[in-house]
Amino acid sequence: MSLIATSSTDIKFHLWLEGNLKYSYLPVSHSSGFIKTLSWAKDGTWLVLIPTSGYAEIVSVKDSVKLLLKIKDIHQPTCAIFPKTTKKYIALGTYSGQVLIYDIKNKSIRKRFPRASSWIQNVDCNANDTHLAAATSAGDILIYNMTASNLIATYKIPNCSSASTICFHRTKRNLLAAGSEEGIVAVWDINTNERKASFQAHYAPVTDVALSPIRSDLVATVGKDRQFMFYDVHNKKNVLQMEVPSSMLALDFSHCGLYLGMGSQNGHVVIYDMRNLAKPVSAFPTHEGKKITRVSFQRALNVTEEESSTTIIDDNFVTNESINDKQNSYTTSPYHFNDQSNTNDQEHAKDIGDSFLVSLENSNSYSIVTTPQHEINFSFPKGTSAVTLESSEKKNQQFLGDVNKKTPASCNKKAASTPKYLQAEVPIGVNSPIISPVCPPVNLTDIKKVFTEIVHEELNTLKADLRHEFMESMAQTRRQFLDLQMFLVKEFINVENTVYKVSGVTVEEYAGDSQVLRENIRLKQEIELLKEKVVEKDNPPDFS
Repeated sequence: MSLIATSSTDIKFHLWLEGNLKYSYLPVSHSSGFIKTLSWAKDGTWLVLIPTSGYAEIVSVKDSVKLLLKIKDIHQPTCAIFPKTTKKYIALGTYSGQVLIYDIKNKSIRKRFPRASSWIQNVDCNANDTHLAAATSAGDILIYNMTASNLIATYKIPNCSSASTICFHRTKRNLLAAGSEEGIVAVWDINTNERKASFQAHYAPVTDVALSPIRSDLVATVGKDRQFMFYDVHNKKNVLQMEVPSSMLALDFSHCGLYLGMGSQNGHVVIYDMRNLAKPVSAFPTHEGKKITRVSFQRALNVTEEESSTTIIDDNFVTNESINDKQNSYTTSPYHFNDQSNTNDQEHAKDIGDSFLVSLENSNSYSIVTTPQHEINFSFPKGTSAVTLESSEKKNQQFLGDVNKKTPASCNKKAASTPKYLQAEVPIGVNSPIISPVCPPVNLTDIKKVFTEIVHEELNTLKADLRHEFMESMAQTRRQFLDLQMFLVKEFINVENTVYKVSGVTVEEYAGDSQVLRENIRLKQEIELLKEKVVEKDNPPDFS
């Protein structure tokens, strides 16, 4: 089972679907502040983190959490991430505005990019590690070419003087999203430098953004206004906006893209299934009373058969008997989702009040029941709206259906059990995306048509990427030739200055051919005078 890492003053690792604490880690450079950043390596075995003060640390997360390397060569780091395709290097930003690539094996700085004018808040690499984005405290988003190590573009979020968070798409290497302290989110295509969308996502600072791995046009955002929302970049509209009882400060999509995890200001983690956003599939405390600064799902592992058996429920696995077994097994959990569908409506409303799940107007609402040991209250203040939908219920179902259709096959693995916080499953007969088939049966012609469209779309994207890379390479080559030519001109001028300084004559005196002619005439006249003097000296006059 994969882990979810959350950071506050320390780092906690939980089995994310069950919520069990697996490991915890306190940085060696421990201080009273919060951990600023954390990032998984591509194989999910290493993690890089940066505490409030001190050096960046790389830890191993296998059978236990242990320190591998403390990077003392880079002073005052502010952010760090592992690239998407390798674990040999890490990208870092510093308080002095430096953006660096660090070689872990050789323990040395491999690349230095042009320095920014202000300190670096966030860095991120695109899907194939050809470009690196860095957000500065002045609100600039700098795009670097990883191969040429040069700055190729600078972006600004419209009507904003800040850039609080940035995020590249995991598979579409050209898509970049960013959020600001003013609550505005923008999305760019770095191949064309086109801003695809910008919108007012929140009326408070945006704390985190993420692009859906399944739908490249879907942006998830959270902010300090106690809202999280989904925005359709292609159609340029708000798809879903929900209110939560506590501000969410961090979010991340799971590796398969089906689950969305969020970390709150009061130290709790809430995980939603993208196929059914009416209720969270898991909620558990991680850092009681402390804000969560980062949430990160563990990246893909070489999962064993035993581990993969608890990943996601298979469509044909859930039965009435298994549901009854789960109800009996998980009634003693510290907090769980309790099925209230069989209780009287008035009694149900009396027990849980104006809760988050009731406000979703779901007839089979699930409330979170807690014990005094770990109490998590997801109820809302009276008079507040727990969910605001721009579209109707029909459009919401259509949106969730689009996610179901793009479900990766790697996520459809059998599960030995459901999360222990779910006391009851969705009843048989409800059209659940887990129990029911994800896609309706289609004929071969439709499959060929869809496949052809996908291939054409990918080919067009590949052509555009190749054209952009070719133009960028040609521009870089032209710049290098111009730099070489300028260098030669400067050297030629330096040589001329040196020659004329030796002869005692400045370059300015030889501004043209006429000046040279006049100088030659003057020299000839001087030569004639000297000859006359020599003749007079050889033949002195006789006065006798």
